Amino acid sequence: MVEVILEDVRSLASSFDFLLCGHVKRGGNTMAHLAARLGHVNGLELFIVSDFPQGIICLAEMDLE
Repeated sequence: MVEVILEDVRSLASSFDFLLCGHVKRGGNTMAHLAARLGHVNGLELFIVSDFPQGIICLAEMDLE
């Protein structure tokens, strides 16, 4: 999955004059932190494509405000 995302980034990056990537600490993106914590079950990666947990939905809505 990560490879697909990186391939998309490389493809889109050619459309820009420059691309700057940075790290956001946990406190700056609580939704991603929660999703990462929920993304592993019994040693397996969990991919959620529908029926997202309510906690993630609430944090995503808060990011939009």
